[in-house]
Amino acid sequence: MFTDKGMILTNPGHPQRRREINFLDYVLNFRHNYPVLGQIKSPGYLDGGDVVRAGDHYFLGYTDLAEDIRTNEQGLDQLEYILHKSGHTTSRIPVQKQLHLSSGSSFVGERT
Repeated sequence: MFTDKGMILTNPGHPQRRREINFLDYVLNFRHNYPVLGQIKSPGYLDGGDVVRAGDHYFLGYTDLAEDIRTNEQGLDQLEYILHKSGHTTSRIPVQKQLHLSSGSSFVGERT
């Protein structure tokens, strides 16, 4: 996940996606020298699709569906800590009946 100040390595909740982070860390940090602001670590889980950026504000989606956790409270706590430390603000949005927050929303600019 990217901010204007660097990247945050997520920790996807779905087991088949967890190895992606090592590859992304290598490609973006080591090959392109993009700074790492932080990393979400277990027991925290965060899928990038649950984050919608609106300028300096981030909307963070979460679900309470125990059978398919993609982003959990511990992951959101860690992400908010990193974002707040970088000067960003956040809001948590419950996600229902869709996989991710970004599956049903997007930021188009000008407060919309």
